[in-house]
Amino acid sequence: MPFAASQPAIPPSIPLREMAVGRGGSGQLGLAARAGRVWNRVVRGPQTTGLLQDAAAAARPTHPKHYCGVFGIYGHPNAAELTYCGLYALQHRGQESAGIVSSDGRQFRAHRGMGLVPQVFNGPLLHELVGHMAIGHTRYSTTGESYLRNAQPLTVDCARGQLAVAHNGNLTNALLLREELEAAGSIFQTTVDSEIILHLLAQPSCNGSANTLVQTMRRIQGAFSLVIMTEKELIGVRDPHGFRPLSLGRVDDAWVLSSETCAFDLIHGAEQDPGAMRNIQQAYFSVKPPKAGGLQIDFGKFVTSAGAEVIETHSNWNYSRSLLFAWTIPYYHFGLRTSMPLHKNFTAGFQLVNGWNNVEDNNSGKTVGLTGALTTSKVSWYHNYYVGPEKPDTNKGLRHVYDTVLLVTPTPKVSFYLNYDYGVEKFAGAGSNHWTGVAGAARFAVNDWFALAPRLEWFNDADGFSTGTAQKLKEFTMTAEFKLKDGILMRPEYRRDWSDNPFFERGTGGSQKNQDTLLLGLVAYFGPKK
Repeated sequence: MPFAASQPAIPPSIPLREMAVGRGGSGQLGLAARAGRVWNRVVRGPQTTGLLQDAAAAARPTHPKHYCGVFGIYGHPNAAELTYCGLYALQHRGQESAGIVSSDGRQFRAHRGMGLVPQVFNGPLLHELVGHMAIGHTRYSTTGESYLRNAQPLTVDCARGQLAVAHNGNLTNALLLREELEAAGSIFQTTVDSEIILHLLAQPSCNGSANTLVQTMRRIQGAFSLVIMTEKELIGVRDPHGFRPLSLGRVDDAWVLSSETCAFDLIHGAEQDPGAMRNIQQAYFSVKPPKAGGLQIDFGKFVTSAGAEVIETHSNWNYSRSLLFAWTIPYYHFGLRTSMPLHKNFTAGFQLVNGWNNVEDNNSGKTVGLTGALTTSKVSWYHNYYVGPEKPDTNKGLRHVYDTVLLVTPTPKVSFYLNYDYGVEKFAGAGSNHWTGVAGAARFAVNDWFALAPRLEWFNDADGFSTGTAQKLKEFTMTAEFKLKDGILMRPEYRRDWSDNPFFERGTGGSQKNQDTLLLGLVAYFGPKK
């Protein structure tokens, strides 16, 4: 099932942010030989996972097969003590070293040591780690030697203030980034990947503009989860595909991040936005009353009505995701969905939902969705409009998005579509962000086992709301499809992306204005035979 991130309901006085990532096809297996990367939501992917390093680590018979534990807590007077308990629950994830960094909003206090959590910390030490927020780490080395200097969390005092990072996972482009940073004058104190992230975060600018967390995350590749603490914030980050775990929970009025939910049990906390529902693509009750003219009422979690593409990769024409799918529309909703045929060629619908990609609502308002579908034997025209407040804990500033798709199938072997999206995010005060995009694609079935599918798109993220950079993006994709047998597709694909601003990372050469991607996708799908 695809993983889609939902924004937790966080009071504005608690600046905790969760970035989670990516979205892919159900039942999809991907093999890629590429010069670029395939697009995905929020942070781009797919990324490689450090399989060689993981395999080498797994071959060590004297170590358990887990990779580090991270823990963070915000808004509790005994933050360090609860972090100790959390690390104790995560001890099975690493036994080399342990560390805790706490903060009272002004000063960081840290202690790290070699060995198990109870060996590194005792009562007096914990009492010295005062503050209302803390992060902790228990280490199992996948990169870097087993020395105290490699123990985490790592800290730095830089132009952007004090930062602390606890990291689980591997960066597959660590060597390239390290060489780039050293060439620019950075001095490394450890041999672990985590310090690279710290150096990138500490940079005040990136490519001539102010550096942001999103920009830093776009520069790193691999399988990872992070807990980052600043003087005022606790931030959780996962890689685009969620290969490394990170859960969000609460204990009393405090927010907690942990590699595993077993840590919540030990501190009498509870998971927020449980992952089971988050990872289920759709789950809803459906009622179709007799003698109601075809009215259908659904309640639960369902995928959005907007967009030309669907989540299941095998049902799309291209292997990589379109710009409009990734940047302009929601993925799923939770709430009420209705539809009713008003004419033999027209069906209308009404939705009342918890906003964009939320199972639990992040404010007290609701998002309204209006849908319409005009269908004939060869032409289908879909209209979708969503409006509602999407900001955590406030109903001020509405988000609007209009999506329309025209699908034409003149013959059984030829199809094409046009897709247009326009969105507005109103600020709580004056002002707004805007984005708009146009896409066109076609599919030509040459025979029963081979098809070609070109796609062309233009996307204007005028204010950088979706991508984090104000830019105009274009992309062209050409996909060949081979049906190897029932349920197995092979899709070689070429893709070129352009931007009017440097946006695409390429080795150590910094950001570029274009990117070329070659890939070979293998798609396996299964289900009841039709």
